[in-house]
Amino acid sequence: MESVRIKPLVEGALLAALVALLGLLSFYIGFGWLLPIPVFLAYVRNGARNCALVAVVGAALLALWIGPLPALASFVFTIALGLIPGWVIHREATASVAIAAMSVALILATGLGALTAILVWHTNIWAQAWTSLTGFLDAHARQVEAISSLSPQEMALLFLRVAPVLGVSVAVLQSAGVYLFSCAALGRLGHPIPSLPPFAEWRVPPAAAWVYAVVLAGLFLGRGNRVADVVALNLSMAVGTMYTVTGGAVIYGWLRRRGVGRDLAAVTVVGGVGLLDAFGFGVGPAALGLLASLRVGPRQLGVRRGSDGEGSR
Repeated sequence: MESVRIKPLVEGALLAALVALLGLLSFYIGFGWLLPIPVFLAYVRNGARNCALVAVVGAALLALWIGPLPALASFVFTIALGLIPGWVIHREATASVAIAAMSVALILATGLGALTAILVWHTNIWAQAWTSLTGFLDAHARQVEAISSLSPQEMALLFLRVAPVLGVSVAVLQSAGVYLFSCAALGRLGHPIPSLPPFAEWRVPPAAAWVYAVVLAGLFLGRGNRVADVVALNLSMAVGTMYTVTGGAVIYGWLRRRGVGRDLAAVTVVGGVGLLDAFGFGVGPAALGLLASLRVGPRQLGVRRGSDGEGSR
């Protein structure tokens, strides 16, 4: 009985040391995506208390080497992307729900961290980021104008207007990356967690089409109202990106069912979508994704969930 109680503590101590080591490596050479995995593993194996203990002790050890502020940032990162998915998966949620919860937690943690930095350390992270962005655009004014036909000031204003959707996109990508890393690592350690469906089966809920229609209408009707214009612009970019990814998934599934290898199919999809967007035809994949999500013409669009085994992955 005593050994049963000691085992989680020993595992927790080892995982906390691993958190500190990964945090140190991420601080100097960049392994930040691996940092939450020990915390996630602690939750899966021994529950929430052990997970929290691993995160706290790991951050405390890390603070001895790199200082309290970076260690606090690492602690918040591991809680958002290590404890939160463990808590969600423990309640038998799907992988997509776990990633969504991780993304929300990461956004809230980032905002709280920035506010704390302003109040406690009198450091405005957002102002520093804005200064770096405008300085970079000014230093590369010719390249910016050649690529976008916008002046550095206009490009900076555009970045400011779409900052919400860019921030959410980064949070989702980071959360998805951590979850996929965790899925691979925990599976090898004998603790499989729910995985995402095959890429070829990714679809946007049909109800999102109504949201997209309202948002696109808002882009035209909301002109002159800055708040409505910014909200509509961000929402249209977010939903349009989801439909573009879905369109890529349809093409990927079509290629796989015709015997194209995974790597070649993935490169073809990414390169093809990128070229279409560069030549002004980016609406094509988005329209394909919209139709596929609405299940219009399933045979023509290749919308077959869970079929053909390997070919749909």
